[in-house]
Amino acid sequence: MIPTIARTIRHWRGGFLAAVPGGFELVEDVMRGGRWTPENAERLLPMLVAFGFNPDHLSIYEAPACGCCGAYRAADIISHNRNGDWDHALRCERHVDRLPCVVAGCARTFKMANEDSYRSQVCCGRHWRMAPKRIRDICSLIRRRAKRRGWTDKLVDQHHRFWMRAIRAIEARGDVGGEGHIDLDEIERLFGV
Repeated sequence: MIPTIARTIRHWRGGFLAAVPGGFELVEDVMRGGRWTPENAERLLPMLVAFGFNPDHLSIYEAPACGCCGAYRAADIISHNRNGDWDHALRCERHVDRLPCVVAGCARTFKMANEDSYRSQVCCGRHWRMAPKRIRDICSLIRRRAKRRGWTDKLVDQHHRFWMRAIRAIEARGDVGGEGHIDLDEIERLFGV
C-alpha cells in the first residue's frame, strides 16, 4: 500500500527539495519536488547537511497522492465518494474503485466489491502466504465462524487483532515491496553521513 499522503521537503524561504543526479536542489514548483514516505523524509533531513542544506531551514510538507500508485500531479488526483467515504479516497484515473495491497511498497491492487469502502484492507496472495501459517489459519477460522453466526463485536475484534498481527509479521520479514525499496542506511554509508 502506497501512503495516501506523500511527503516533500520545503525550504523556509520557498522552494521544494528535489533529488537530482549527484545531490539535491530547490525547485519552485511543488509538483517537481521530491516525494518520500514519512519515515524516509524524517531520516533524510539530517543527511542534507552533507549537501549544503541547513536542516533547521527545512520542514516536511504533506502533499496529496494517489492511495494506490502514489501519483501526485494535481491533474491526476481525483477525490472519490463511495458509500459516503471521502477520506482515503484519493485516486488517480487508473485506480478509481481499486484497493491497494495493505503491505507498504506492494504495487498490486484489487477491484472493490459493492460492500467495500476506501477504508477496506486487502492483502495480495503473495504477501498473505508470507504470514505465519498459524495466524492465517486463525483468521480463516474466525471468518468461517462469522459466516455461520454473523459478525459479532467479539469476532470483529479478534479478526482485526489477528489480521494486524499477520500484516506486522509480513512487514517484519524485510523488503516485501520488491522494487523501489530505498535503503537509507546504504545511502548514509556511501555518502559518509
